[in-house]
Amino acid sequence: MTEIIPGLQGEIPANSRKGVPYVNGKDKVAACAKHFVGDGGTTNGINENNTVIDRHGLLSIHMPAYYSSIIKGVATVMVSYSSWNGKKMHANHELVTGFLKNTLQFRVMYLIIR
Repeated sequence: MTEIIPGLQGEIPANSRKGVPYVNGKDKVAACAKHFVGDGGTTNGINENNTVIDRHGLLSIHMPAYYSSIIKGVATVMVSYSSWNGKKMHANHELVTGFLKNTLQFRVMYLIIR
């Protein structure tokens, strides 16, 4: 699904740094990588439920699409309403700030409309 990002946002210029959110022009739209992270692995497949898995499993099974999305310059990331091992993702400082923002270096995109 990450292959749609350049189609929605436009191709990142060749001289741009990888991983920087980018939308090319008025005829393009911001893509969103969602639902960060583990939403597809919830107990019994129940929406907004709990994903029970160790850190290695979370990173190796549920995280690769986010790596790819960020490299492709995805403009936004939506955090899941689900939980990881009982902790709500919105309250998971370790994964949202520590991993997504610091380790993967996802940056908020600022749009300038002319």
